[in-house]
Amino acid sequence: MVHAETRERVIAAMKELDYVPVRNSSQNRHIETHAIGLVPYYVYGKHDLDVITYQGVVPAAYRHGYDLLVMLRDEAAWMANRREVRFLDRRSDGFIFVSPGAGEWRDTLSKLVDNAIATVVCYSRDVPDGIAWVDPDNDAIVQLAVDRLLAQGHRNIGYLTGPTTVTSDHARLVLSGGDRTYDDIARTKAFAQIAERLASDGIVASIFRCTDPGWRLKPDVVRDLQGSGVTGVLCVNDLIALGLMQIARQAGVSVPRDLSIIGVDNASQSEVLGLTTVQFGYDEVGRLAVEAWIQLRNGLPAKDACRVVPAMLIERTTVQEPLKS
Repeated sequence: MVHAETRERVIAAMKELDYVPVRNSSQNRHIETHAIGLVPYYVYGKHDLDVITYQGVVPAAYRHGYDLLVMLRDEAAWMANRREVRFLDRRSDGFIFVSPGAGEWRDTLSKLVDNAIATVVCYSRDVPDGIAWVDPDNDAIVQLAVDRLLAQGHRNIGYLTGPTTVTSDHARLVLSGGDRTYDDIARTKAFAQIAERLASDGIVASIFRCTDPGWRLKPDVVRDLQGSGVTGVLCVNDLIALGLMQIARQAGVSVPRDLSIIGVDNASQSEVLGLTTVQFGYDEVGRLAVEAWIQLRNGLPAKDACRVVPAMLIERTTVQEPLKS
């Protein structure tokens, strides 16, 4: 047993020398662990994003003969400036990150590329060269929703997006949580491109940022939409869409008679409340992440291992033809 005073002196020496007691990847490269390191978005693993993605990862990893190692430990105090270390200790053969924020884990991902460690990121394409990604088809998500509103005769369409910055969320892992989610950025860009094309046909398509940094809708959001003449709205996700439905009905605005609403995600409550939504498979993201990771391990370049998950419109009751003025 090491005396406490001795242990403190050793740790102090480690700090001074910047010593890390793991072998580098070139020394460990010959060791096969038959495990994939899974880095969740939330520490407690209760968020749908983690849970449903995990449901896709598990059977795919099992099918290929791999165990899963869920990476949850914070770095020890003496590793505070060496955050990449726990991803280089080679307890696994590589990593899958559930990482929807823009710019997340940038330094760590670059270090993994430098050490030729197979790595896949889910829900973000904002990654260094050498990292593979799996992400929903955000262009198709937006196009499906806009086409549905156009087919019903809407000629003034809004897109309700998230905040430019988000508040910190202590439930996330240390390096998780960019200022904005990558998919929000991608969907906003896709909508802006569609709006530019529709303008030549006299159709108005506008972007509204009506949430606070905690993703809570502002009380006057319905007034802003109606003041701009909007009759149909696509929301960045079902959370915002369901919140908009509630605020609209509290304000005496009928959905869909006065305002048609489409969300994204097909959350469980969406079916209960009849929300029309665009769905993609979170579990499919997880499954394809494992397939992409296996391809990386087999030597396929990262750019060729990336995958786009298709989307489909789920038609319910929140979209109809707008009232004639």
